[in-house]
Amino acid sequence: MVCKERYFHSSKNYDQQFVREIQKIIDNQATAREATYFVRIVGFTTLWPPYHNEKELVDTSRNFYRLTPKEQTRFQYIMSKNFS
Repeated sequence: MVCKERYFHSSKNYDQQFVREIQKIIDNQATAREATYFVRIVGFTTLWPPYHNEKELVDTSRNFYRLTPKEQTRFQYIMSKNFS
């Protein structure tokens, strides 16, 4: 039981570190276009983000694509306006 718990925590720590490193790489791109290109290439050519089963889909959408409060406010503002 102890080994299983240790493995679970190590796996979570590894996943969190991996997400932080990918985010740093994205943040350090010279332009938004390059960052978008990087995300598309990584998303299409690797197992990142993980889409293997329903649990991972839910976990990824809940934790990986989360907007910051500032981004969420901006998103709500844009979605509530009729710009046409």
